[in-house]
Amino acid sequence: MTARRRPAYHFQAVKSVRATLFSSYLLLILVSIPLLTVFSYFYTANALKAQAIGALKDLSATVVGALDAELFKMNAVSVNIGSSELVRQLLQEHAALSGQADRTWQYLHTARLAEVMQTIVGAYKPVPQVNFYDLAGTMIGAGVYSQAAPLAAESLPWLKGLDLDSGTKQYSLPHVDPLLEKTFPLYEKRSYISLCRTLYDEYRRVMGILEVKQFTDTIFRSMPSQSARVLVFDGAGVRLYPFESDRPDPAYAILRGRPDGQLLTLGGRELAVAASSGQSGWRVVVSQQQRRLLAPVREFATILVLFGLALLAAAVLLASRLAVRITVPLRRLHDSVRGLDWNAVSLAAPAHPAADLGELEELEQAFRDMRGKLKTSMDEALQARAHELQATMLALQAQMDPHFVYNMLATIGIMAEEGMVREIAESVEHLTHLLRYISSGKSSVVTLGEELEYARRYLACLKVRFRDGLFFDIQVPPELLEVRVPKLIVQPIIENAMKYAFTQAPPWHLSIRGQAGEGRWTLRIHDDGPGFAPGRLAELEAQIAARLGSIPEPTLAISGLGLLNISSRLRLFYGEEAVYRIGNEPEGGATVLIGGSFEPKGELLGSGR
Repeated sequence: MTARRRPAYHFQAVKSVRATLFSSYLLLILVSIPLLTVFSYFYTANALKAQAIGALKDLSATVVGALDAELFKMNAVSVNIGSSELVRQLLQEHAALSGQADRTWQYLHTARLAEVMQTIVGAYKPVPQVNFYDLAGTMIGAGVYSQAAPLAAESLPWLKGLDLDSGTKQYSLPHVDPLLEKTFPLYEKRSYISLCRTLYDEYRRVMGILEVKQFTDTIFRSMPSQSARVLVFDGAGVRLYPFESDRPDPAYAILRGRPDGQLLTLGGRELAVAASSGQSGWRVVVSQQQRRLLAPVREFATILVLFGLALLAAAVLLASRLAVRITVPLRRLHDSVRGLDWNAVSLAAPAHPAADLGELEELEQAFRDMRGKLKTSMDEALQARAHELQATMLALQAQMDPHFVYNMLATIGIMAEEGMVREIAESVEHLTHLLRYISSGKSSVVTLGEELEYARRYLACLKVRFRDGLFFDIQVPPELLEVRVPKLIVQPIIENAMKYAFTQAPPWHLSIRGQAGEGRWTLRIHDDGPGFAPGRLAELEAQIAARLGSIPEPTLAISGLGLLNISSRLRLFYGEEAVYRIGNEPEGGATVLIGGSFEPKGELLGSGR
């Protein structure tokens, strides 16, 4: 009797040792490889991120340099005209002639002044227009409009607000010049930015205001349009590029107190660097989407994850081979001591382990020396195995009702005794689909068709058990099968009905009906049980109403799913469009109505598709 039971014990011992060795190797691998992977990721990711941020800073410096180059051209024209002695002499003569009645002489003098300013501007015309506004309300233009006009500086809206008394150069906001539009239709709706400064004579008396105009698109033509987004603000916080309003932009608040070159975050999705224009004092912000800027980091992470998975697969295979390599000699060693009696004091025959694993000779000697403690060691091993089985059982219980699995296995066993091969195959297929469905953690969002297929297979398993005691019917329009829904919202309702609704004698009936209308889908689950108890129904309705009025934090743990949990997840996924109602029917039975909009309003944890 004892001799026949030893082979079974021998098999379990070898299997336990192999599992222990494999688990030890696997644990070491699963700890070391992820740590190495995480370290490599953060080290390389930080380097790539620093490189990307450095490129963003270089781009901002390039943009500011190009902007200053355009502004420098305008300032050079303004300085050359303002510092010209001939221009100053002509302006003084113009001021002296402004009160005379001889218009011919004034016209010739004005033409002479415009010609001189045009000559200073140059033949290449770096700016389209230069204007001088005297104190008498006359404007003398050179460029597109090269003549005089009765136009005072204080009447121009784009010059209002400029501190022209400071004696320094001032830049206007982007504006449209009606006079130039009327003179040259090609410039219709063209936008300009003006550089203005006050001109003084040798006695520091104000002679007038010199204005140099440049096209706005010319000033900002170096701004990148695809690689990055550029914002330009003046000292008052008005956004000059792209220009929309003469009011301060709220986005400028992030620049206050921030030095140039500091990394900024705009809207939580963009990384930005600010730089100041040396010519104008404008703040230039160059930003890029974090997703685009950090694309090399994500690509590296993807490669690293794939490499890590491949390395893990290879390491698991190696651990398995090592475990087998060691346990095979152990099996031989166990065979050599199979005849050892627990109460005997004689030594067993020497074992012959593999030549390349000579360390096992010491293990054989340890068996000889420790045979008195063998029973205690096996008790400890069995206790460890019991703990392992208990942990496994807890993990399985967290995924599916153990009573359901037990009943299904018992039913399959009965069908096996009766030779019901086809029914067994169908039941195993259904059960496999159920386990695969609930163990898949890649997404908590599925289509309604997938959810109903899971419910149908669950009911099919119950049908195998109860046979003619259970009848179910599922009718859902085809257009609803592709609607995205939270995972596991139908089967828990069916399970709840099986536990609490079908307390009377069979047969039991359960129906599922789908309907679409007014931008929503609904699913009605009805049973013919006694219905909800009045007190329990009122309590559930109050709790569901409270949950539908807030945004809870449900989880996808199977053990936590229930009527209240489903209402929370529908509320999180569909927002105010969520439908969840329970009640009793006048003809008997309980009904649970769930639904939502065709497009979800929110997201669930792990809902990436």
